[in-house]
Amino acid sequence: MYKQNKKEDKAKEALKEMLLIQSCVEKKLQSKLANADSTASFIENILGLKKENPRYHYILYHLYVEMGDFEKAREEAQKYYDTYTVITEVKNNPTLLAKAKTDLDALLAKASAKSNEALCDKYK
Repeated sequence: MYKQNKKEDKAKEALKEMLLIQSCVEKKLQSKLANADSTASFIENILGLKKENPRYHYILYHLYVEMGDFEKAREEAQKYYDTYTVITEVKNNPTLLAKAKTDLDALLAKASAKSNEALCDKYK
């Protein structure tokens, strides 16, 4: 379209801007991935929590929500539920199992709500 209007300079500038934006997005994505890895290491090494501990996944869930990685947050919410419900005291207690399911639903709902808020903020 720019070329048809004999505005090649504007076309070149638009292309440069698009490439710059793409580069920034890629850097931000790489930074988020690095942050996620260091966050998991922090939880495991500093807090002494292992992946088998439901709190490990509960903490990661909240960190991913704050970082805006809602897909990872949902995965961690499910892992929290899965690791929590295999604990013998929970597995054999219908009340605790029901509470765990309620907690999971609330965590997933919060991640979805935050995801929707982030999407709306993006287009303000």
